[in-house]
Amino acid sequence: SGLSPYLLGFARQHVDGTWLTHVTIADGGSHIALEGRALRPALIPDFVQRLTGEAAFQGKSFSGLKLERDDDAREGVGFTITTEEAATIAQTDEHG
Repeated sequence: SGLSPYLLGFARQHVDGTWLTHVTIADGGSHIALEGRALRPALIPDFVQRLTGEAAFQGKSFSGLKLERDDDAREGVGFTITTEEAATIAQTDEHG
């Protein structure tokens, strides 16, 4: 219960060349937002697909994706992945 199933899922489904920098899990897992970096943008869909195979993420739809290339960063691309519910909340907060 709690956050453990999510954290274990992240650990089990790690994709080499990706790392998480910020994780938000709210409302009992209804709202999930992940921020991280990837050495190559092509690694991100594999990471998301692996997560959906974890029991903790069953029924979750990661439908929000934002990529950012930071010219000051030494490598890779930044990403934000959100569930549909978290993406809606973020849009409401931005336009609010």
